[in-house]
Amino acid sequence: MLNGFKAVVYKEFIQVRRDPATKFVFVIPVIQLILFGYAIDTEVRDVPTVVFNADRRTASREFLAKFDSTDVFRVTEEATDAAGVRVLDQQNAGHGMEKAMAGRTPGRITRRA
Repeated sequence: MLNGFKAVVYKEFIQVRRDPATKFVFVIPVIQLILFGYAIDTEVRDVPTVVFNADRRTASREFLAKFDSTDVFRVTEEATDAAGVRVLDQQNAGHGMEKAMAGRTPGRITRRA
């Protein structure tokens, strides 16, 4: 079975060498792969985030500081209660801002850690 596949590949290689116009069938996708491989960046950065810190102890504040120091998340607001997260989320949506992500640290997180 593999011998038949090799024969077809060899036949197609000879055909491509004979007809220069068919070289573009192989060259253009390779160029696109190289260009788009460097041009398209799918890394997520600077996601606006609303945080509700229910614990408010030192460990949870340090956790949120580390969370904010990454390039991925940008803490834009800190809500005082769970209802405040919904209000801030609705305000951001009303002003045409991009949708913010909301995060919550549960109470007693320092005891669990």
